[in-house]
Amino acid sequence: MVIIITMSYKIEQKIGKSTYVYEVQSYWDKKLKKARQKKIYIGKKDKSTGKTFKKSKATPKLAKDFGCIYFFCEIIKKIGIIDIIKKNYPDIYESLISLLIFKLSERKPLYLFETWIDNAEISGDITLSSARISDIMISLGKDELKREHFLKDWTSINSKNNNLFYDITSFSTFSEKIDLFEWGHNRDKESLPQINLGVIIAHPSCMPLLYEIYPGSITDVVTIVNILKRLHVYKLKNFTLILDKGFYSERNILEIYKACDFILPMPFTTEISKKLLKSTSIILESHLISKVVNLDGDRPVFCERKSFKIKNKLFFAHVFVDNEKKIRIMNNLFQTIHEIEKKFNNLVITKKNDIELFFEVKKQKEYREYFKVIKKGHKYCLLKDKDHNMQELIDRMGKTILLTKDKDCSSTEIINKYFRRDIIEKAFDDLKNELNEKKLRAHNKDSLQGRMFFNFITLIIQSYCLEVIRKNDKIKSFTVEEILNELKKIRCVSMLDCDKYITEITKTQKNIFEAFKIKLPTGHGNKISAF
Repeated sequence: MVIIITMSYKIEQKIGKSTYVYEVQSYWDKKLKKARQKKIYIGKKDKSTGKTFKKSKATPKLAKDFGCIYFFCEIIKKIGIIDIIKKNYPDIYESLISLLIFKLSERKPLYLFETWIDNAEISGDITLSSARISDIMISLGKDELKREHFLKDWTSINSKNNNLFYDITSFSTFSEKIDLFEWGHNRDKESLPQINLGVIIAHPSCMPLLYEIYPGSITDVVTIVNILKRLHVYKLKNFTLILDKGFYSERNILEIYKACDFILPMPFTTEISKKLLKSTSIILESHLISKVVNLDGDRPVFCERKSFKIKNKLFFAHVFVDNEKKIRIMNNLFQTIHEIEKKFNNLVITKKNDIELFFEVKKQKEYREYFKVIKKGHKYCLLKDKDHNMQELIDRMGKTILLTKDKDCSSTEIINKYFRRDIIEKAFDDLKNELNEKKLRAHNKDSLQGRMFFNFITLIIQSYCLEVIRKNDKIKSFTVEEILNELKKIRCVSMLDCDKYITEITKTQKNIFEAFKIKLPTGHGNKISAF
């Protein structure tokens, strides 16, 4: 069929309250030998301007990661970290925040940032090669003054916490070129050089406040004096410092006594501890006359308070016994001894050196003292040492001595404050395992300092997320990993006409944003971005 178009004109057609514009084309149809018309839709007429516009049917062009980026960016704003980073690192703050978001959402080494950013909805042209990331870490590490300003600003907006938990963990490395890496007490039981990281976490906010890096050979007990000085410099006041027994020494408790209130467990090896256990044992065993306190969760423990002086300073010792814990520890001890004896005697060990090697390889050196070794025929056998006096050990099981100078603090307050120390243990576990920083990668001292500072900021944000999850009934059954997997389903889709939209938000995702008091990610066009 041959169509010859002869002329065209526009017409308007009103349907309801809207006016639609069409182009009418007249043409001669040779086959039918008559004039005909066809109508082509142009668009809708705008009442105010009189102009005609037509919606284009754009098709999706690209979908990028958005949910986790938006989530962490909002959290960084909410807790005030973004303002402190902008203030102290104005030249690199966008790069630094992008690296933080990558680390928190992906839990991967920083050198993989470059492959991630191509598929992430972040505004601006942020391209960071592995070499550039190393330069950023080195610049963070070199400028100690800026790091101190950051920590001072951070502690100033988190100064209203009445409990401060302090502890130290170790990080192993394969590097041998940095003098901070030394051999010492490795908390992960790895035969590698290490550095030690001391962190203070505040309660009730559960946020890390300060950190300090120590050479790997430094022991916990020698760090207290300088930590007290730092707390004074940062003007933290009216708090209780809560420590582990590794920090106990007479010098330390006298120094802490001058600086602040404290709760510190006493090791059982001191003469004072032995006297306290002996003087309270009869009372604690008689539940009719001992005081009962309840741990969080309503589990009862029994306690007795005693006072004593060291160099004219009055201290109060709260001695606790947890019978449920005592039975559990005792059962575990006897079960382990039985299993070691059985495993050893099932082996054919004919050399004396192999006896000690057995305990070394099995990482059970502390149980060696409970056994006698006898020779039966050509092989050695283990027997439980009946002469070994276990009574002193059993008497200590389930017991804790918590030392304080606060005469008005009740035993219930003391023990429940102390057992909140699990927040710092969880923080260390998250940093090493959840955030994949168990083995440190650094080429020089400045790079190491920068990485540890970056890790500390990451830990702040991670700790905030964990505390929100713990407190909210709707999401407390989730792990951080599960929440991230949910949020990763939210994508930002770019259209061929440069418009953008966010994929639909599920009920679970809404619950997550509601728990963190973050507005749902909504927007149209180029307004959508993480920054």
